[in-house]
Amino acid sequence: MKLCSILTAYTLFLIPIFSAAPPIEWERKTGSLDLADSLEYYADEKGDATLEHIRKLPDAAFQPTKKANLGFFTKPVWLRFRFAYAVERILLRHEYAMTDFLTLYHPEPKGYHGDSAGDMLPFKERAIKHRLMSFWITPEPDHWFYLRLQTNGSVNLAFTLLDPTYAMESDNISQYFLGLFFGTIFVMFFYNLFLFFSLREPAYIFYCLYIAGFAFMAGTLNGIAYQFVWPD
Repeated sequence: MKLCSILTAYTLFLIPIFSAAPPIEWERKTGSLDLADSLEYYADEKGDATLEHIRKLPDAAFQPTKKANLGFFTKPVWLRFRFAYAVERILLRHEYAMTDFLTLYHPEPKGYHGDSAGDMLPFKERAIKHRLMSFWITPEPDHWFYLRLQTNGSVNLAFTLLDPTYAMESDNISQYFLGLFFGTIFVMFFYNLFLFFSLREPAYIFYCLYIAGFAFMAGTLNGIAYQFVWPD
């Protein structure tokens, strides 16, 4: 009897681990939704898995992404998510600009279609010309969407769903603050450059180099540099 109770408790403990993530119940009025609770990932240790292979994997092969921290993992990482019901077209956005390769596979009547983005691909090839990797999706009930992510840097699994109107409004605000931020950086750079040529004090040129390096780092992290400085 005691052994039976132990086995029952063990089985109940395993159920949430091996069950698939719940489908997304999207509400347009929310504006945006973090997919941390709805995404599952599979780390492709061999690096040769195809979409067909991933679709045939059992639910137990996938792990929740809520507390995932893969660090520096150079092999492909596959993610999947689904919706509870059909809704109008919405935006899927990857919140990390430094991912090398990212492909979204979305279901169509004749199979799956892939759209790719990443900082190792030309910016002009993006379906949506945005500093962050973004895709249009049209949710259908009980259809899995798949993502293939691969990068030589840190693996970031942060994804967000956005209502188109909300995305446009939030982008307008973020662009304003980014413009204010980089505008201030450029004013400081040229002001100190002017002081260097006027006073011939070496400290000012070193400060200019520091400002330029900081602007380079910030532009790389938020995707501005990839969009405007080296888009190819």
